[in-house]
Amino acid sequence: SGSGTIALTNQLSGMTYESMAVGSVVQVVQTYAATSPKISTTSIPLVASGIIATITPKYANSKILISWSNTMQTANGGSAAEMRKSVGGGTYVTIHGSGVYGIGYGQSDKNQYAPWVFNGNNVVSSTATLSFQPFIKTFNSEMTFIHVNSSYALTLTEIKQ
Repeated sequence: SGSGTIALTNQLSGMTYESMAVGSVVQVVQTYAATSPKISTTSIPLVASGIIATITPKYANSKILISWSNTMQTANGGSAAEMRKSVGGGTYVTIHGSGVYGIGYGQSDKNQYAPWVFNGNNVVSSTATLSFQPFIKTFNSEMTFIHVNSSYALTLTEIKQ
């Protein structure tokens, strides 16, 4: 037993994206609000929430991890949300594994004020800019996707493959 010091001088000098090991975190992007205004809809078809995180992959075959959480939602009746993506500024499409209940389903008499969480991934095929955004809907009245003064985070993490 004993103590000592290890010199770590310039251990990362010369590190490039190309020299990063498979599985390395290349970059992280986050859209976050600690105390959000109310974000709601009365739309029955899915509509954009306006909460967007955008990433431009460094590699054409990276995996993008998508993580969403909000601390409080509520609905008068039923509500749902799904994660969608846009490639290069194009139309938003549902990402694999999200579907209409991908982020969550709310029912006024079941899970009022509950948080919603989504974790997914997307393997890219180019370095085109990607934007991810929750889309929201009500089934019959109004849904509050983000309750006033609650928080949310949409985090994108690029992983080298």
